[in-house]
Amino acid sequence: MGIQRSGQTSQVGFFDTADQLVQEYGQLQFLDDLIRLRAADLVQHPILAYPRSASHAASYDYYSGQDLNTMINQAATMLMDFGFQTVGLPMPSDLTHSDSSSQPRRNKSIVALLAFSDRNMVVAFFTLSRLGYIVLMLSPRLSGKACVSLLETVGCESIVYGETPSIRSTVGNIVQLKLVSCHALPRSSLETKAEPRFFFLCRDRDPDKTAVILHSSGSTGTPNRCSLPIERS
Repeated sequence: MGIQRSGQTSQVGFFDTADQLVQEYGQLQFLDDLIRLRAADLVQHPILAYPRSASHAASYDYYSGQDLNTMINQAATMLMDFGFQTVGLPMPSDLTHSDSSSQPRRNKSIVALLAFSDRNMVVAFFTLSRLGYIVLMLSPRLSGKACVSLLETVGCESIVYGETPSIRSTVGNIVQLKLVSCHALPRSSLETKAEPRFFFLCRDRDPDKTAVILHSSGSTGTPNRCSLPIERS
């Protein structure tokens, strides 16, 4: 997501756009802020390139800031139709165990993303971030039991999943072990002309707050979580 600077005029235009976004959304701290910034550029340039297909890995589709912003808004509308809402990031204590129980607190601001890496997965990640959720990235290589361990560790009860046979099989194993809310990965398209829904952003912008949760491979046992704060995401 480079900043295009071809001359003094473009620099002035960039700072005008940035100032407007700062006034509307606050300091540019999230990747989503940068997407909105690039979407507001008068001259659009590609900021995302993704292989066109698995069989043509050397052939890429290119997406501008406006393209990516449009797909994120479409996916956000789909998720909100599923019952998702805009949320703020929780306090660090929300990710720890409660005093009265050995079980972690339920945290509705965390959503697990279980899918193979493709354009829809990338868009879903940015969409959940835009809505204010902490994203728990689950590797498709994990077993259902390992996924459940991570879900219980962070108190997550919602999964957005890809619809490949292996992913569906893993999700089936998960729901046999834990009661979770499951939603298929939203599929957005630049050919879709539906009007995106307007929503307010209410994200907590403390740079120390968690933005995404990754995990270890779990090759030597149960995978361990790794929480990344906003300033490092």
